Amino acid sequence: MRLVCVIALLASDSSAQTSASNRAEETKEIGAQRVLESSAFLGRFTDSYTNWGEVDYPRQIGITSNLRNYYSLMGDPLVYGSESIRWVERRGLGVQRYAGSSGSRLDERLAHGQSGSSYARLFNYVVVGTDGTDDWQSRFIYANEIRTRITPLTLKMSNLNGLRVDVGSKNNSFSAIFSRLHAPIYSSGKENDQNIKAKALLWGAHYERHVGFMNFGATFVNAHQYEPMMEQKALSMKGVPGAMQNAPAMLALRISDDSPTDGKGGVVIHSVDVRVNGVLRPEVEPFIVRLDKRGDDRQSYIAGRLRSGERKPLPPLASDYQSINRGSSYNTYDPYINYAAFDVDVYYRGYEFPFWIDHLYYRDYKLYGPEYVINQGRVDSEGESPIVVDGEFAHELVEESGAFGFATRADLPQAFDGEEYAMLYVDLEPLGEYIESVEVDLSLANDYHVELSEIDISGTAPNAARSNYRDRYRYASYFRTVARAEGNPQDGVPRRVRVKSGVPTGLNLYSVNAYGVLRGFEINAEFSRSRSFYQYASGVPQPRVPLEELSINALQREVMPGGRSVISDNAFYLTVKKDADNWGVGAEVFSIGPHYTTEFRSYIGRDERDTSGDPIAYNNTMIHRLIEDNDDKDRYPDSWYNNAPSGLQGQSDVDGVFPGLDEDKDGIPDTNKNFNAIPDYQEPFLMYMADPPIYDFGEDANHNDVIDTRENDIVADLPYDLDLRGVHTYLSVRPLRGMSVTFGAKDTRQIAGSAPDRSFYSRVGYRRQIPSLGNILASASIERIEDGIEDELSVYSDRVLTVAEQFELDFAGLQRNIKVAPFLEGPREDPMLFLNSTRSRFYCDTKWGGVNSAWKIRNKIKFESNNQHEGEVFDGRMQDGRRLNRWTMVNAFDYRWQLGARVSLFSGVKMRYRREWNSVDAEDTANERHTIPIAKLQYRFTERTRFHLGVQGVGFFLPYRVDDSADSDKTFKQFDAVAMVSNNSKYFGYVVSTNAGVSRRNKEYENSEIGMVGDEEFVSAFVNVIVGFEAE
Repeated sequence: MRLVCVIALLASDSSAQTSASNRAEETKEIGAQRVLESSAFLGRFTDSYTNWGEVDYPRQIGITSNLRNYYSLMGDPLVYGSESIRWVERRGLGVQRYAGSSGSRLDERLAHGQSGSSYARLFNYVVVGTDGTDDWQSRFIYANEIRTRITPLTLKMSNLNGLRVDVGSKNNSFSAIFSRLHAPIYSSGKENDQNIKAKALLWGAHYERHVGFMNFGATFVNAHQYEPMMEQKALSMKGVPGAMQNAPAMLALRISDDSPTDGKGGVVIHSVDVRVNGVLRPEVEPFIVRLDKRGDDRQSYIAGRLRSGERKPLPPLASDYQSINRGSSYNTYDPYINYAAFDVDVYYRGYEFPFWIDHLYYRDYKLYGPEYVINQGRVDSEGESPIVVDGEFAHELVEESGAFGFATRADLPQAFDGEEYAMLYVDLEPLGEYIESVEVDLSLANDYHVELSEIDISGTAPNAARSNYRDRYRYASYFRTVARAEGNPQDGVPRRVRVKSGVPTGLNLYSVNAYGVLRGFEINAEFSRSRSFYQYASGVPQPRVPLEELSINALQREVMPGGRSVISDNAFYLTVKKDADNWGVGAEVFSIGPHYTTEFRSYIGRDERDTSGDPIAYNNTMIHRLIEDNDDKDRYPDSWYNNAPSGLQGQSDVDGVFPGLDEDKDGIPDTNKNFNAIPDYQEPFLMYMADPPIYDFGEDANHNDVIDTRENDIVADLPYDLDLRGVHTYLSVRPLRGMSVTFGAKDTRQIAGSAPDRSFYSRVGYRRQIPSLGNILASASIERIEDGIEDELSVYSDRVLTVAEQFELDFAGLQRNIKVAPFLEGPREDPMLFLNSTRSRFYCDTKWGGVNSAWKIRNKIKFESNNQHEGEVFDGRMQDGRRLNRWTMVNAFDYRWQLGARVSLFSGVKMRYRREWNSVDAEDTANERHTIPIAKLQYRFTERTRFHLGVQGVGFFLPYRVDDSADSDKTFKQFDAVAMVSNNSKYFGYVVSTNAGVSRRNKEYENSEIGMVGDEEFVSAFVNVIVGFEAE
C-alpha cells in the first residue's frame, strides 16, 4: 500500500512538472498557472550556470517593452506582439468623456518591443492586411494618407486618415472607408482628441458590378458630428451639435444681389419676421447695415481714442488687424477671431464672416448717438467703467467714408443693387429663454442670394458675458448659403424665403455611376445627390457651460433637441464618345447644382486653441473636403484646414502647387529646377533652355487667359464647376496623316446665377516627326465666345522667396509651411476678357536636328487675337469694341564643336520676343526682346575631373541684352562668365560632386537712375560639394 502511495506521489509530481513545461510553451492560454512545481529543498536557488559560448545570448526585453499576448473580446488568442492602433467608439449611458473610458478613442501605441510608436516607426504610417482565395482577394489598409478615389462626384482624397477595406472578385468590387475626422492620428502629435472638439466620423461604401463591357456602381458616403455623452437613440447619421457648442446669441444674414453686374434692379427686402420655437416674436427687432465691400476690402473702424483725444489709426485692411487686441496676450491677433490670420486671403478665400463688432457699435451710434454707454446697467449696478461708443468706434470716419448705411424694420422695403448688400442682424440674447428653433421669414423680390452666420457669446458660465462687443462674442461662423433665386428674376414680385438657423451636423452623398463601352461608344455617367444636415444648438443664449457640466448640456439636448433642417441638391454628368480610324465624335451633358456640396464643417469649442494652447484651426471650424482641391495631383491637397496634418504640413500643399509645371512630381517647379531665388528663364546659362510660361501654349476652355492644365483654383476638384449646367459636342476628322480638324459647340449657363459660357470653335492640328531631322507641331483655331462666368485662381510665383521674405510671411508660424515651400502665392481674378469675343489662335513649335546631330534649331511661335465686339453683352452692359493681340516667338540655334579628344565647345544664340497690344491704345502694353548668346568650353582632365569655361554674352560687343520698348526702365545689357573645375567621385555608395571656381558679372541698365540700384559689377569665388546618387 505504501508503495502504491509513493508511486502515486511520484506520478503526481511528474505530472506537475510536465504540466508546467507544457504551460511554459502554451503562453497564449488565459489564466494563471493552476499547478505549481514543488521544491524538494527549502533553499531558494536561482538558475544554473550557462555558457554563452555554446548557446545564443537571448535578446533582453527593455523595461519599456509592450510585447504581450493579445486576445479577442471573446477571449480567443490573437498574436504575441504589440498593439499598433486602437480605435474605440462608445455611445450611450455610462460614457464619461474625461475619465479612463472615452466616447471616442484613437491611439497610436508603442513600437514592437520598444518605446517608440510602431505605427510611425515600424510601418511609416501604413498597415496592410491581406486575404483571399482563387475567387476573391481583399486588402485592409490603415494609414494616415490613403489615396482614395471613389467617384468624381462623391469622394477623392489623397490623404484619407483611417481605415480602407477592399474586396474584389472577377465581376464584383467593394470598398469601404472609415475615418475619425475630428482627430485622426497625426505625426505631429498636436491633433489629439481634445475635449473641446465636436466629434466627427466619416464612413462610406462603394460597390461595382462588371456586366459585359460595362461597369455599374453605387456609392454612399456619410460624415457626421456626434456627441458620445448622448444616448444612442438621440444620435443618427444626420449628426448632432456637440455639447460644448453654444446656443447662438445672434444671427447675421448677408442678403445680396445674385447678379451684381447686370445693371438691373437688385434684391429688394420687403419684410422680416422672426419665429422662435415656432412662435412669431414681433419684439425681436432686426436691424440692417448697408455695405458694399467684401473680404479683404472691408475696413474695420474699431479704433478708440487716445488720452489726447485723438483717434487711434484704423486697422489695416485684410484679415490681420495687428493694431487691435481682443483680450489676447498677443498684439498681432485679429479682433474678430483672436488668431493670427496670415495668408487667409489665399487659403480661406470664399470663407467669410461678418464684422459684427463694427456693426453693433454702428447700430448704437445711429440709434442713440456717439455718447451712448453700452454697459450702463453694469455701470450703475457693479461700478463697471463705462464703455462709450465714441471711445471705441470711429463713427466720424464711417460717416465721412459713406461705407455704412443703416435701416430698421420700419425703413423697409430696402433695395440692394450691384455690389451693395445687407447685413441683417437678429439679436436673440434679450429673449433670455431656452430656444429650440429660430426661423427668419424674409420677403424678397428680384434676384437674391442669402447667406447665414451665427454668433455665440464668449466666456464660460457661471461668469457673466463681458460688456465690450470686442470681448462679448466668441466668433461668427463662416457664411453658408441658405437660399438663392433661380436664374435672374426681375419681376419685382416678393417671394417668401424661410431661413432656418442651425449648425452643420452631417452630410450624406448618394451616387450611382456607370462606365465602359457599349456598342463601340465609350460611356461615363454618374448621378449624385448631396444632403447637408443642420440642427439648432438648443439652449439659452449665454456663455458656454464649463467642461465639467457638458454631460448635463448633452442630456438637456436629448430631452429638448434643436430643430433640424436640410439642404439638398443634385449633380450629374454623361459623356459619350466614339473614335474610328479617321473620325471621332463625342458629347457631354452635365449639371452641378448650386447647393451641391462635398464639404462638411465640424466645430471646435474653445476658440482656436486646445487646452494645451496649441492652435487647431482658423475661426473655430474644421473644414473637411471629401473631394479635395489638389490641382497638381500630388500626394498633398492644395489646402488643409486644420493645423497639423503631418510633421511638415501646414495649411497648404507642403511642396507648393504647380499644376502642369511639375511633371516629375519632385515638388520643385520645372521653371526653377535648381530651387533658388531666380526662375530658370531669368538665370544666366539656364535661360537658354527655359522660357516664361507666357510663351507656352495650351487649351483655355474656361476663357480666363490661363492654360487649363496649369490652373490652380481654390475649389473642390469636381469634374464641372458648381452652379453650372450645359452641353458640349464635337466632331473630329483626320483627313491626312498627322492632321486633325475639330468642330465643337459648348452651351453652358449658371443655374442660380445668370451668366452664360457659350462658344463655337473650329481647330486644326498638325503633328509630324521626320526621322533624323526633327519634328513639327502646329495648331490653329478660331472660336466665337460669350463667357460671363468668373474663374478665379491662385497663382504661385516660381521665384523662391528670400530668407527675409520667408521670415515676414512665416512670422506667425501657423498658416503656411513657408520654409518647405518658399514660394509666394496670391489670388488672381478673372480679367473677363471674353464677354462677347471672337478669338483666333495660332501656334507652331519645331525642333530640328537629329539625336546625334551637332546642330540644333528650335522655333516656337504663338499668335493670339481677341476681337471684343462692340455692343450689349449678356447682362445688359455695353462693351467697347477693340482687339487684344499677343505675339510671342522663341528662336534658338546652337552647335556643339568637338575640338579634340578632350575638348568640346558648345555655342549658341537664342532670341525671345514678346509683344502685346490692342487696337485702341497707341502704345504697346508689352514689347520686349531678349538676345541670349552663349558659349561653354569643356576640357576633360580625366573621366572624373573637368575644367569648364562659360560666357553668356560674347564680350561687350554681343552681350546678353533685354530691350523693352513698352517700359524702357527694364532695358539692360549683361555679361556673365564662369570658370570652374568639377570632380565627380564615388564615396561610400554616393556620388560626390565637388565644384570650385570664380564667376564675374557686369549688368548695366540703360536708364542711369534705375542703374543706381540695379546695376551689378562683381566677382565671386565659390566651392560647393553635392552628395547624390547615380542616375538609374
